[in-house]
Amino acid sequence: MINLPDGDFVLADLEYTSWDGAMARDWTGPGEFREIVQIGAVKVTRAGGWHEVDALMVLVRPTLNPFANHDWCDINPGIRAMTGRDLMSSELPAHLGLPQKGQAHDALADARALLAVLAHFEAPAVHTS
Repeated sequence: MINLPDGDFVLADLEYTSWDGAMARDWTGPGEFREIVQIGAVKVTRAGGWHEVDALMVLVRPTLNPFANHDWCDINPGIRAMTGRDLMSSELPAHLGLPQKGQAHDALADARALLAVLAHFEAPAVHTS
């Protein structure tokens, strides 16, 4: 998540190259490198609720890329703390009883799923009598 000067922000999801068991090994097997193959992002405004105002989807040809984390905030640890589970972004809506936001492991669909989850946590509680 990148914060923009006016309080809006960009929520991004990355898809990586993978092999059987690579995630469990954290890509430490011989010849395994965590290379970005797709970037999906949504620009979000919080004015009047949480709304997508722009989107980006890019396919990337991997070539052993180091990835700087200095401008990014990983929300996975916070979500893991709230849910008590290590869930992928595509699994979060179903875990919270929300509708699925497109094809799992599509970076743009997963970024939209994250937006739905964040909006869900920010939504005021509905009280019925």
